[in-house]
Amino acid sequence: MRILFDAPTVMYNYWSIALKDLGIEVKAAPRKIENFEEFTKVAEEFKPDIILGSVYIRKERYDRIYKNIPKWCKDNNISCVWTTTQDPNFCEDTRDQALLYDYVFTPAAECVEDYKAIGCKKVGILPLGYNESWSKHEDVPKIYDIAFLGNYYLPHYERQKYGIPADHNEVKPGYLNIIKPLIDRGYNIKIWGHKDNWLKSGLVEEKHLMGLIGYASHAKIYNQAKICIAINSNQYSPTMLSWRTYEILACKAFMLSAWSQATENLGTIGKDFTVSRSPEQTVSLVDKYLKNDSEREEIARSGCQAVVEKHSTKRRIQQMLEFIDNNGGYK
Repeated sequence: MRILFDAPTVMYNYWSIALKDLGIEVKAAPRKIENFEEFTKVAEEFKPDIILGSVYIRKERYDRIYKNIPKWCKDNNISCVWTTTQDPNFCEDTRDQALLYDYVFTPAAECVEDYKAIGCKKVGILPLGYNESWSKHEDVPKIYDIAFLGNYYLPHYERQKYGIPADHNEVKPGYLNIIKPLIDRGYNIKIWGHKDNWLKSGLVEEKHLMGLIGYASHAKIYNQAKICIAINSNQYSPTMLSWRTYEILACKAFMLSAWSQATENLGTIGKDFTVSRSPEQTVSLVDKYLKNDSEREEIARSGCQAVVEKHSTKRRIQQMLEFIDNNGGYK
């Protein structure tokens, strides 16, 4: 089997190694292509069985190149699959892009009916996961007390999606309940992400910020931290979790997560990881587990066991292909 990604997306970065491990040939169309004819040349040369499309925010480029892919696939007897890592926050803004594809996959279970309502017939749930080649445990010294790998975002998309009035100046609850109290009380917390966004937030100072880090290097930080923070882009989805949630646990690292419904559904709180709903709870948990190496390590081991079998990118690929096989197969 051959799978062509329509661009070198984040999902391509996470999936390409696992696809090759499964014996699937994989390629991504170059980001530099400027028109649909250039894309078709790449596809005709590679001869894929499946083309994987994804979300495009830039309408002009989408209209010029990517919106033409489903019809071209149909004309050339190639299965066309659309995936998104952005639901549910942007589902209402981008879901129409999925309409012409043979198969649609969303990480948010609650969005399945949204896609079916506009006419998508074959819609599957495909959560994110961790890359087995990147996210591994290493027995190295813990040089950071607390680490967070992530950027600063406002929460108004998720609030509107779930019928809660939006305050576009409101700080995401995870930042207020975890990041802010740790900063305010002087804990040794380091943050990897876009420095400009974090400094504009007013929550942190330059001394807390470590800059950007590539996906393949996330595990290095998680293995070196006593406590790893997880904050998800959505609190209320039953299935949508960030890559980092799975990565932390796969590295056998201790996770302190802001509460979300999907986190609660992932494992057992207090056994596989810890969850905070308030600044006071955050401080209490951090104080407890920074001092208790053995209990912290036992929870990290249990959390690793909870995700390693079920949530790798290899398993996600298998789930996608199983869904396609059970719903008509690829052409």
